[in-house]
Amino acid sequence: MGIETQFSAGMVICGDGAILEVVDHNNQPVDNIEDATKVLATNLTNLSLPMIRYEVDDIVEIGPPIAEYPAYKTVLRILGKATNWFLYGEVKVHPTAYSNILEEEKEVEEFQIIQTQEGAHIKLVCNGEPNISEIKDTILNNLKKYGLANPIVTFEVVESLPHHPETGKIKRFVPLA
Repeated sequence: MGIETQFSAGMVICGDGAILEVVDHNNQPVDNIEDATKVLATNLTNLSLPMIRYEVDDIVEIGPPIAEYPAYKTVLRILGKATNWFLYGEVKVHPTAYSNILEEEKEVEEFQIIQTQEGAHIKLVCNGEPNISEIKDTILNNLKKYGLANPIVTFEVVESLPHHPETGKIKRFVPLA
């Protein structure tokens, strides 16, 4: 459906082989990524088992074509699962507001983001001493961009995080109950 190129940080969507539609909960196209709830994917080349408007609950940001591929749109970024959004009243925050900086930090091996009323409590498993002050400032700025006026983010360094007994995965994003 898409290819990586040396000309773009995102993926180029092979528009003659696939269609990706970013839509809301009523399957209507959206321009604002904040309103997106899923992607509908249609594969135009698999005639024996066509995939028509296959529902994917990932949120992707579609961008304009690049000069080298002027006929094809691009995927600028993949924001993650639509079900992972944190709700703070009317404000919707995608967990990448928290996780992008944590994934870039070399000293952070694992993390878990637990939503609180005002922001989040973040548990970290570290292999060194990450710059928590810098991480916190970045996250607070991200949350303010989403519209949270006075977010509060706390950190706790722990020895380990609970893993699912069958999959071995960590539940990285824990919304309010």
